[in-house]
Amino acid sequence: MHTRNIILKSRQLGMTTLIALLLLDDAVFSRHHTNGIIARDLPSAQAVFETIILHAFERLPSWLVPHVRPKNLTRSELALAVNDSRIEVDTSFRGRTIHHLHISEYAGISAHAPDRAREIRTGALNAVPKTGRIFIESTAEGRSGDFADMVERAWKYDHARLSPLDYRLFFFPWYDEPEYAIDDGGTILPETREYFATLRADRFFLESGRDIPVFTDAQMRWYERKKSEQGDDIRREFPSTPDEAFEVSVEGAYYTRELAVAHAEWRITDIPYESALDVHTAWDIGGAGGGDDTVVWFFQRYSGEIRIIDSWEGSGYALPEIIENVIRSKPYRYGWHVFPHDAAVREYSTGTTRLATARNLLGSSVRMLPRSGIADGIEAVRELFANTWFDAKKCRDGIAHLAGYRRDTDGKTGTPLDRPRHDRHSHAADAFRYLAMFVRMEGGERWKPDSFEIAFQEKFEE
Repeated sequence: MHTRNIILKSRQLGMTTLIALLLLDDAVFSRHHTNGIIARDLPSAQAVFETIILHAFERLPSWLVPHVRPKNLTRSELALAVNDSRIEVDTSFRGRTIHHLHISEYAGISAHAPDRAREIRTGALNAVPKTGRIFIESTAEGRSGDFADMVERAWKYDHARLSPLDYRLFFFPWYDEPEYAIDDGGTILPETREYFATLRADRFFLESGRDIPVFTDAQMRWYERKKSEQGDDIRREFPSTPDEAFEVSVEGAYYTRELAVAHAEWRITDIPYESALDVHTAWDIGGAGGGDDTVVWFFQRYSGEIRIIDSWEGSGYALPEIIENVIRSKPYRYGWHVFPHDAAVREYSTGTTRLATARNLLGSSVRMLPRSGIADGIEAVRELFANTWFDAKKCRDGIAHLAGYRRDTDGKTGTPLDRPRHDRHSHAADAFRYLAMFVRMEGGERWKPDSFEIAFQEKFEE
């Protein structure tokens, strides 16, 4: 254990029970400690309290019972008289000091109720001192929200020396559970064996140093039959790798089906750069002052195929920096550079537009798309997907953003809204929409500059 622990797990491994009992143990044997439990909602937290904490407390050994008499016992609190320690469940603990904090199924909270997640992040997490312990455990629910962000950050520091405020990532896959096996001698489908063979190349094993498991036939049978029951949800409920846990997008994601088909057809793979073909770029530019991410997709076209060979994202960079240190640093021969319509907005800081800046540095190959509706752009992306190939390594983050791009919801009620959510995924998704609109307007043929100029009527700055 570390002072800050984030746990990505499969279903039914007993992790919630284990952590709840650790908190009870601390309350019994420590003085003046307050331990807290947060779940998806208050009834869920109370259920953990009643079925785990109270169940265990009522069955303590007889020699210990006289020393842990409760001074207060409700559905939400166990306070002990002798040592002045307690366990509470609540929706947040702002303004308190919590020595051990357990947050259960945080992915669901952060994906469906971002306002609640923000209150937990700013209230409950800040209530735990540097020497206290935090346990955040959950199955995944897509790549949107705090939980997905925290897992990714913790993974980046997996081999680093951690400070007390850094999170240590723990991943518990389904195959660590011995009971998840069926040894009946039944036939295993070829596609099941192929799936397990491909796991050997997953970055989780290559980057983490974890031993690649040797899967038994009994484990493969269990997985195959569980998949027939769970469908695509098996990757979220019973993941084999951390990336796989986040592959299935949450409700409201725009490109779930398209990405699933691309994976199934092996169109997310190794896509080399073809030096005989131009590389085009599609941009979403961060706000003035660097407040948002800038995202660039790099793609080539060949015989009806769209090959996404690379992607880049960064925050806080000026446009000339990106052009000099990113665009020109790559060994690509460029064709068109596609910018969104808001690139023509004049910036107060420079007195000119980013479109003019880009055109000054990259020349007449810089083009600006006209304003179009978001719904039309999303439909253009869906049309494009059938003939699109992605480089799995260079576009990994970009693909994750496309998977996380989803319909917005009311922060308090979780009610779906008729608009995309503006978050860390939306910038890459916006850039990809511009890419799709560019391809659609070309009609799959070589761009005709005259018709382009007539369509856009762009007047560039001097």
